[in-house]
Formats: sequence, structure tokens, C-alpha cells
Amino acid sequence: MPLGPDQAAVRLGVRRTDFDQVVRLGWLYPVASVDVDYKRHGGVTTVPLYDARDVALLEVVRPSVDWRAVRTVAAGRRSPLAALDPIAPGGDRVFLAEGANGPVPGAFRRRSDAPNSPAASSAMSASSSVDQPDNTSSPAG
Repeated sequence: MPLGPDQAAVRLGVRRTDFDQVVRLGWLYPVASVDVDYKRHGGVTTVPLYDARDVALLEVVRPSVDWRAVRTVAAGRRSPLAALDPIAPGGDRVFLAEGANGPVPGAFRRRSDAPNSPAASSAMSASSSVDQPDNTSSPAG
């Protein structure tokens, strides 16, 4: 289900300005957009839409962020997210295993296109729900 930026901020439990920081950091990106015609308020505005699952899983894939601090910052104060640097495009990927009802947080799955890095290997070995290829069978020949 797509969410507008205001709806996504409410779903995440943060101020709209904090949600704008999340987008600036590259943690979420629009999956679509809609044109809304505000005839009495200046014409057509393009509103980006964000995937509700991506918004809901943000805390799971960004555990290093103090979400409590982000949620409790007073109005008019600078977002704690403003001090963070954006990620490089394509430089930050989290793959989640698919369950019957969608992504399963904490269940990592190695993909054929995933980089073979020590961090990915240690994260996968720490998870008890890892899908590992079966290398014990010998090829038929």
C-alpha cells in the first residue's frame, strides 16, 4: 500500500521533517507519485508515494538509529537524523527472507547477486533462519 510523506511520517511515529531526513539519507525512496490538483492553492503538486512495508521495516533495517530520540525531539528542534550522511546509491542493501505474509525481519537470505562480504557472512551465520545452499550432494554424472 503506498503512503504519502505525511502518512508515512505518522506510520513511523516521527515528525514530517524527520521523515524528510529519512528520505534525504536514502533510506527510503518513492515507489510512485501522484499529481494532486489544488485548484484554489496554486495548481498541481506531485506527491511522492512510499511503500508501507518499507516504512514499517525501517526500524528493523536501521537498528543503530535511536528511534526513541527521533520520536521525542521537541517541535522546533533539529532532527537527530540531520547529522547523518546520506548513503551512496546502491551502497546499502538489506535483503530479508520472504515469509507467507511478506518479509521476515531478522531472517536473512543469501541471494545470488549479493556481495560476498565478511559483514554479510557474519550476519547470516548469526541468524538461525538462514537459507544456505546444500553443497553436500554430489553432481550426477
